[in-house]
Amino acid sequence: MEPGPHFNPRISPEGTPIAFDQYDTGTQTTQVWVGDVSRGVHTRLTAGPGSNSGAVWSPDGSRIAFQSDRKHQADVYVRTMAGTGADEAITDEDSQKIPIDWSLDGRFLTIFDREGGGNRLIQLSAIPLFGDRKALVVLPPVPDFLSGGRLSQDGRWLAYETDESGRSEVYVISFPEGQGRVQISNAGGVGAKWSRGGREILYTAFDGKVTSVEIDASHGFRAGTPRPVQLPEGTGFGWDVSADSERFLLNVPVIKSSSIPLSLVVNWTAALRK
Repeated sequence: MEPGPHFNPRISPEGTPIAFDQYDTGTQTTQVWVGDVSRGVHTRLTAGPGSNSGAVWSPDGSRIAFQSDRKHQADVYVRTMAGTGADEAITDEDSQKIPIDWSLDGRFLTIFDREGGGNRLIQLSAIPLFGDRKALVVLPPVPDFLSGGRLSQDGRWLAYETDESGRSEVYVISFPEGQGRVQISNAGGVGAKWSRGGREILYTAFDGKVTSVEIDASHGFRAGTPRPVQLPEGTGFGWDVSADSERFLLNVPVIKSSSIPLSLVVNWTAALRK
């Protein structure tokens, strides 16, 4: 893609379209775009009111959930990729609710859930997309830094980050019970994502390197030793990985006018075996 103010890349379930945020200098808002990296074609999905960002794909790729500040600090909305019909408001509260992940069975959206006032405590919740849609608390409110909320492909585990130890580390708990916590990172980490059918967690370590941890959830939950992944320098926090680990989508800084800020890296797992 051409250089530009692109953020938060997210690969679709089928692996071809991507979603990303782009800042609009004219309206001074952030909007969601969808594009085909291989063809260099991208189209705007949202257009206001307000800022709309943080796209999360539905399992079949037919819809996208995103956050919008059109009414409150942040609410969760869903739009169809076909572009027909009005946005569906999933939440409507005077607080900050940001979608993080969509379970593979399509039943739950995990969300970053922050109080609108007072102490502004943060919790991780899950919204059932059935019944009365009353949010389930997965992790109760805490005063510490709390982020993440990515689900494993089988829907049994949730990865997140908190700094309650004094620095941000990646952990996994059962979903939706929020029990049996296991620490994944060992020297700081943020931005945890699952791949290889739930057999691996990747995150960004404090040195800026994307790091891989093998997972065994066949009997309980066990995590392997963190190992850095060989990716282009400057990858940092703006990246996503396909579910099969065959491709990385990278948001890299522009150094030269010919640089391309979004790139795909394939067959990266071979480097881990060297």
